[in-house]
Amino acid sequence: LADMCCFAICCGLAVSCFMFWNCHRVLGALVNPESLSEIAAPAAAYMGIRALAFPVQLLQMVLAATCCGALQDTVTPLRATAVGGAVNLMLDLVLIAGRGLGTVGAATATASGQLVAVLLLARALRRSRGFEPASTAAPVGNTFIELPLLPNPFSWFRSLRPSRMLPLIAFAAPFMWFQFLQITLICLETRMGSAFGAMSLAAHQIAYSVWRPLLLSDPIMQAALSLVPACRAKGGVGVHERVRSLAQAIL
Repeated sequence: LADMCCFAICCGLAVSCFMFWNCHRVLGALVNPESLSEIAAPAAAYMGIRALAFPVQLLQMVLAATCCGALQDTVTPLRATAVGGAVNLMLDLVLIAGRGLGTVGAATATASGQLVAVLLLARALRRSRGFEPASTAAPVGNTFIELPLLPNPFSWFRSLRPSRMLPLIAFAAPFMWFQFLQITLICLETRMGSAFGAMSLAAHQIAYSVWRPLLLSDPIMQAALSLVPACRAKGGVGVHERVRSLAQAIL
């Protein structure tokens, strides 16, 4: 977990630097030139703030996946996301409706909600020792038999081993490729939507935001990504049958 958190933070910082220093180039590639002149300033302000908070977004995904995969706990990520969403909504009302900050307020509210969700997930994993809650872990002297899934920052950095990240990256490569294809598709859709003007681009984003949750694709995908690898990791006799039955149930 420490290695994947470090990898997520490093990737997030790399993307943040790229987006922060190439914001206008990225917008130029995503949006038709006729529409870009109308949305350049608010879009650049939004992207700048979200780029700074991108490591937090990746860290939230890693910690949520850990809860789902290692602990088989889908309630904690749900609660963290719900609290983060509530913070996002309240700050939207204050910063956008109250202070009139526009896209700057929207980006700040979103980043703040993600930070709150990360703190809640980190707290939950800090209280989990091995695969049991901290309250049920057996003490040995002043220590515990099992270390927390998420250690303190000093122990975290001391335990990092770059060589261990290579197998993790190799395992995650198909998922990263899948996400890359999804992002490419969204970028192409955005580019085509912007060809009809700024109003068409805004309508496309609203319709996409409303339609995507109705498809239930993300929850089903997250369930498969969390439960199937955990089922395979148990091994034993009949593992293929168990994985097949689980996959059929998810489908």
